[in-house]
Amino acid sequence: MLYDRSYMRGTPLRQEPLFALKRILFVLIAAFVVQKCFEVWLQSDALIYYGALSQTAISRLFLWSWVTYSFFHADPSHLIFNLLGIFFIGRFIESQLSVRSFFQLYFISVFSGGLLWAVANWNTGGWLVGASAGFMGILAYFCRAYWEQRMYFLLFFLVPIPVRPKWVFRFLLGLELFFFFFYERPKNLPGYHIANSAHLGGILAGVLFHYYLTNPKISSFMRRVKKKFSDGFHKPSVYKKKSDRSFRINLTIRETFNAEVDRILDKINEKGFVSLTAEEKATLERARKVLKPSRND
Repeated sequence: MLYDRSYMRGTPLRQEPLFALKRILFVLIAAFVVQKCFEVWLQSDALIYYGALSQTAISRLFLWSWVTYSFFHADPSHLIFNLLGIFFIGRFIESQLSVRSFFQLYFISVFSGGLLWAVANWNTGGWLVGASAGFMGILAYFCRAYWEQRMYFLLFFLVPIPVRPKWVFRFLLGLELFFFFFYERPKNLPGYHIANSAHLGGILAGVLFHYYLTNPKISSFMRRVKKKFSDGFHKPSVYKKKSDRSFRINLTIRETFNAEVDRILDKINEKGFVSLTAEEKATLERARKVLKPSRND
């Protein structure tokens, strides 16, 4: 029923705040502890060999390494930097997205970062570890979502500096491109081991994911593709009626209105409130004003 929905009751959509963020941080910390146990106590690099992303892992079809490389880190400072970044930026993003969408944003960024790194470093060897691509994807999404909003950045955790996310994004993108073309790609700086290509892959994924959620045409197209793909597993009806074709919803009918609100609330649970169109937001606002739960005293 419509009034059983958490949105109409005024309660949070999630039972636990920051559900996805907490689990990502826990996995990163736990994986680093296990990694160090292998390296220090067992004198073994097995986790890095099988879990990090490398030319060997790709050639031997270690498919899991496209994701598991983000669980391991080179040293404690590498881990702490990513943990702090994911936490402080991710808590703003997960409050605007569903748990599923936040997980999708993070792991798509991780995969995209690994893919771009593999393309840029295929003939140079080495291996890739770290959650920086996931963090960069979250940061890029944050900058796009709050593009013009005035915020304050604490320099040295003391001095507040006003800044807009659009300038953070442009500075970060320019910096990563500079180091990629002049340091990582030509390999002309001994001891330089920062994977700027992975960072750029994460940034690209964050931008595209934000565009996907906020563009009604793209979201509608992906829903149609998903529906056709799922319908392929079911036997099509031979007697399909012409009335099954697309139509406009008549929201003046109470049952139709309730069904449309249910569909919108399902969309919020799946992709977050940010994915709604202006028309869908107006429908929800109308539902809040018109529909009231019946009470049995």
